[in-house]
Formats: sequence, structure tokens, C-alpha cells
Amino acid sequence: MNEDVKNFYDICIDKVCDWLEEEEVSVEFISEPGNFYYYEDGIISICSHQSIKSKLFSLLHEAGHHIVRKNKTWANNPKRNNKDYRVGVLMEEVLSWSTAESIAQELDIWSGIDDKEWNKFVKKQLYDYACWTANPKKYVGE
Repeated sequence: MNEDVKNFYDICIDKVCDWLEEEEVSVEFISEPGNFYYYEDGIISICSHQSIKSKLFSLLHEAGHHIVRKNKTWANNPKRNNKDYRVGVLMEEVLSWSTAESIAQELDIWSGIDDKEWNKFVKKQLYDYACWTANPKKYVGE
């Protein structure tokens, strides 16, 4: 990745973080694996050990979770781990990715994001959730 592209992703990450601050959501970059949105605490955690592109895509996705939950677009019972719960998680994931794209458009950064790279990244994430939804005990990721 060339320096101009890295700078673009840095600027995008800053824009998303600034927007999330206006939404009263804090962003922390952590060394532990995984990216998470803690709705009750208003915190998004992004793993700092991934590529800058993955950081941006993950940050947008977690921002998508914020909007989905804020708008109560999707509600799920987090205390159950049955089929309905798992399908609900998958549905929220799809909604969050779709919302992430809308956020990027709203922040005027979408035009600089490569559609093919975005779609490949999103499909990989959704595939993992789909596999977990179908068989949570067997699927541990590829």
C-alpha cells in the first residue's frame, strides 16, 4: 500500500472517530484481537494489530452497530444462545455492514474506498457469522 493510500485511510479513521465523538461514543485502539462495540458503555474497541484498511472497515462496521442499536433497528435477546438468537446476531451484522456504508457516504469518504476490497472484507466477515449461526459448536473460524 502506498503512502497516499495510508494517509487517506488515516484521515478517514480520524473522520469516523470525530463523528463517533459527536455521537458520544469513544474509540479505543487495543492490542487484543477483535473489534467490538460496547453499547452500554458507549465504547468501540478496534484491534491495532490489523492493517490500516481493516481498521477503517472494522471501525465503520462497529459504528454501524452503534446506529443500528441507537435507532433500535434491530433488537436481540443477548441472554439466549439458541437458533433465534444466532439468526438475530447474523441479521444485526448484515444491518451493521449496510449502515457502515451509509456512514462512509455521509462522511464523504465512501468514494475513496475500493468497492471490491470492501465487498471482499464484508463477505468474509458475514461468512464467518453465517457458519457460526448454522453450527456454533463446530465453527471456530478459518
